[in-house]
Amino acid sequence: MNKPFRAVIFDMDGVLVDSEWQYHLRRLDFLREHGVELPQETLPQVIGRPYQSYVDMVLSLDGVSWTQEEYTRLYDAYTQRIGRLHYDQCLFSDAPGVLSLLKRKGLRLGLASSSPRRAVSLMLSDCGFGTIFHCVLAQEDVEQVKPSPEIYRKAAARLDLSPEECVAVEDSVHGIRSALDAGMTVVAKTSPHYELDQSAAHYHIRQLQDLPPLLERL
Repeated sequence: MNKPFRAVIFDMDGVLVDSEWQYHLRRLDFLREHGVELPQETLPQVIGRPYQSYVDMVLSLDGVSWTQEEYTRLYDAYTQRIGRLHYDQCLFSDAPGVLSLLKRKGLRLGLASSSPRRAVSLMLSDCGFGTIFHCVLAQEDVEQVKPSPEIYRKAAARLDLSPEECVAVEDSVHGIRSALDAGMTVVAKTSPHYELDQSAAHYHIRQLQDLPPLLERL
């Protein structure tokens, strides 16, 4: 690598694990059980945003009269019935190899997710990633989530690096903006399920295994 990149910081949902899509399918099933249809075009609007953004969107739909407390109670009961999402079952198959390769090359690895810490911890445990990242940040670690640049700036600081020394791998509009405003070089990973506006990113890859050769060329 010609540029002094010393770290790669990954988003979680949609980048390392195909969890956004799995949660979307679960939520569609839940809503249909209650006679509510979620328009397909609403999903990209909340990708990369906290779960509360999704809840607010659902509660604003025509025909939905739940309070937030009612929605939470009903969805919690649904989740208890079908069980939690196991992240190893939606792990992108090339993620473990890519993370190991980058670490062997001497790059520091970070995880910066807008998901709650509980979800991040479950992903790390399910996928066997407990020791691979040099820093892990979740929703509770920041005052403002993406698209605020706070989480990426904090990740760089925890790695004892400047943002300019870091590459961020993202998929959502909000995540890309967060990393850009933090001053990082941004690589956007294409979603296999939906189209997202990733035009602001510096580089684009279709799958994670495309990342190491891209970094070698930079």
